Amino acid sequence: MKIFKEKLNDFYAEFGDSKIMVLSSAYENKVSSRMMSIVFINGRFYFQTDKNFRKYEQIISNPNIALCADNVQIEGVCKEVGKPSDNIKFIKIFKKKYEGSYEKYSNLKDEVLFEISPVYIERWLYIDNISYIEKFEFEKQRYTIDRYDVGEKSKLFLETDRLILRNVKPADVDIMYDYRNNEICSKYQRDQTKTREGLINLINEHTEDELSLKDNVIIAVELKEIQEMIGEIVVMPSEKTISLGYTFSYKHHRKGYAYEALYFLIGFLHNKYPEFEFICFTEKENIASMNLLKKLGYEHLGYLESKSSEVFVKYMEKGYVHRGKIN
Repeated sequence: MKIFKEKLNDFYAEFGDSKIMVLSSAYENKVSSRMMSIVFINGRFYFQTDKNFRKYEQIISNPNIALCADNVQIEGVCKEVGKPSDNIKFIKIFKKKYEGSYEKYSNLKDEVLFEISPVYIERWLYIDNISYIEKFEFEKQRYTIDRYDVGEKSKLFLETDRLILRNVKPADVDIMYDYRNNEICSKYQRDQTKTREGLINLINEHTEDELSLKDNVIIAVELKEIQEMIGEIVVMPSEKTISLGYTFSYKHHRKGYAYEALYFLIGFLHNKYPEFEFICFTEKENIASMNLLKKLGYEHLGYLESKSSEVFVKYMEKGYVHRGKIN
């Protein structure tokens, strides 16, 4: 839910307080569309119209409408909220942005104001010549962004303020080889592939990974500033459980990158798969990792002999350990 709200606020900030958009309405299998002067205020979209127009009759009969402009489409529920002059904030913005329409129409006796509550927003994004579809589902408070490739599988792409979470690629092999063979990074890692040949094969196996939770997924964490991989996160699904493993290059420790990447990814996964519980295992000597998990909101369950690890959980039902899921 936090990710949904954060990304929605980013979208609203980019949208601004006004935009010319196509408004579509329908009634009795008849659809009509027209250009409208839209105003945005506190999560709602507003427009004014004459109550003698066709769209007024359609909306009163069927309040489900759609807005569209450029790369954005919005579906929402519309309701009449009085006259334009009744809403001071609306009038202030409308007069500033659409002065001609304000002077001609806002004070006419049959002019009314409508408010749209969004239920679904979809936006196409184009990043480095790659297409992505961003979606906001309001009822489920769900945010998703998926890569769109004609004839190809959708690949990973998530973005935070400083980082990009993406698929691993062949160019990452030198960086992975460096930190996986560094004493600081490898100290608490078990059974990691460390040879160059092994890493080349590993990367080739995971370049097309998707966050479908059908198989293990390797996510490269890239720092935007240098456009290079600085670490990796492995997503390991099992039954209704998501286990996360992570390694970040010793060159980028103590800068908050691990927290930033994991915080966003955990929120994204929980938003997309709310029925899944999260679990992480770490060495009892790995104080930094344990502190990171606590900061991320994980609960420390203690030491598990069968895993020779400290166990941390999040979004977990009561009685989880006693049901035998951790073994």
